[in-house]
Amino acid sequence: SSDIVYASLSTKVTILDCKNDKNYIVNILYHEGFHHCLVAAFTVALFFKIQPKMIIDTIESFKKIAGRFSVHHLKSGGMIINDAYNAVNPIVMLKSVQAFVEFPTYKKKIVVLGDMFDLGSLSEKAHAMILEAVSHIDPQSIEKFFFCGENFAMHKKQYENENKIFIAHFDF
Repeated sequence: SSDIVYASLSTKVTILDCKNDKNYIVNILYHEGFHHCLVAAFTVALFFKIQPKMIIDTIESFKKIAGRFSVHHLKSGGMIINDAYNAVNPIVMLKSVQAFVEFPTYKKKIVVLGDMFDLGSLSEKAHAMILEAVSHIDPQSIEKFFFCGENFAMHKKQYENENKIFIAHFDF
């Protein structure tokens, strides 16, 4: 059994120190794909006897990388969450989508996804996997998905009757 276990949502991580029977909650806007790194850092800091409050304060104040789940508030009251930085892994992209599904808001949610060009021979299968996964997401969670690029456009016919999925390819 582990000394440290955790449970995560898109906006927080609950860390349980089993050895000392203590719970810690870290509020964070990185999606779950990165939470294991956060827990590893937390565990190492505990090992070096750094106070949990200092660890939490440091993690919560960490400046996020531009383009990696960064939140931008609009004057209209809307919000843009940008998670476009180096999206070349379909599993991480799906984790981002899941984070958007779980993001707490009463407002409409619209997701825009672009091609992942660094996948080589895996490209067609990876883009199909993402389209298939989002086609099963409840429209109450995310109202619309916009897919841009030639790799998503290969699958346009299959999804053209889906009300929440729009696929576009632009030639520049």
